[in-house]
Amino acid sequence: FIMKFLFVYQFVLLLCTTKSESTWVDLPILHPLIQPIWVNKTWDEDTNVSNYNMRFRGPSDTKEELDVISLVEVERGDRMSIFESHVQVPLGDYMFISLKSASTSDTFKMSIVGDAKSGSQDQFPGRLCEFEITRETIEQKTWYLALPYGPCYSDPKENLDIFVYFEVNLRKGNQSYLYKGMEENNSDLKKYVEYVDEIDVHSLFIYNKNLQADGYQSDTPFICILVMKYMPSQQDIITVYGWTMQIENKTNVH
Repeated sequence: FIMKFLFVYQFVLLLCTTKSESTWVDLPILHPLIQPIWVNKTWDEDTNVSNYNMRFRGPSDTKEELDVISLVEVERGDRMSIFESHVQVPLGDYMFISLKSASTSDTFKMSIVGDAKSGSQDQFPGRLCEFEITRETIEQKTWYLALPYGPCYSDPKENLDIFVYFEVNLRKGNQSYLYKGMEENNSDLKKYVEYVDEIDVHSLFIYNKNLQADGYQSDTPFICILVMKYMPSQQDIITVYGWTMQIENKTNVH
């Protein structure tokens, strides 16, 4: 696996040095800025309710964009803050939470459920993922290349899947079309944008000539991470969560 990855990486570097007609730009390294720190869950058998206490770290302007929970800032740094939230979920219900920073366009999403399980979780695979991003621009297309490093891979031994893909929004007039790289129903948009994943080297091709010819515009792409824990154990409180990170975000926050 390592040899295959190095081969692809060396090939990309060679390609970068030989394409004189193109412009390559190294973009800032991406990593999730909004991160869960811990989640405590207790089951109240008298009321049939799951009580969640949660702590997050993120840019100071982080908000819960769906208005389903109250997010309270408990510590403030220069650009990053610590937030806490308490929420109750009845038995059999679930809740979808979405935290977003307007300054960075980063989003963290997760789902919580009401069931007869109690426990704590402070390990969230995927939150240490980092990506080296390169953009190549030539006359007819733009190529975004993402190379992941850090613990950013699925682990069958832990029943863990980590999916990485690109996402980009296309606009035409008042209409908007979202292209998600991991979905198979993107055939209508492949004339304009295409995602390729080869040996964990992620590429997004935006075909500028076709976009312009048909009156489309593309927004700045996002790198997305989706984490799923199948066959979860009693200690796995949060089993589905993920991030979207704008490739060329407005603010470089660490």
